[in-house]
Amino acid sequence: MAFSENDVPNLGFYNWTVVDNCLTGDAIFASLYGFTLDEVVRGVTTEDVMARIIPGDRERVAFEVTPAYSVVRLAPSATPYLTAFV
Repeated sequence: MAFSENDVPNLGFYNWTVVDNCLTGDAIFASLYGFTLDEVVRGVTTEDVMARIIPGDRERVAFEVTPAYSVVRLAPSATPYLTAFV
């Protein structure tokens, strides 16, 4: 999926600390997944986010994030966290 500069105001940013299973984010990320800003500032788990993904997409999303868990399990000190955007 390609993004243009017009899409930037609609992108939500989050930080996923994989070893702690904690996602923190901004107001757009909170809104996209139905969290309050306070919830994402304190941090939510991947399970919290997965529960808010439509059932038809959950399997694909789980498949896509599984490699991140594998990397952390194999070399936790080498990859303490991942940062991404949605």
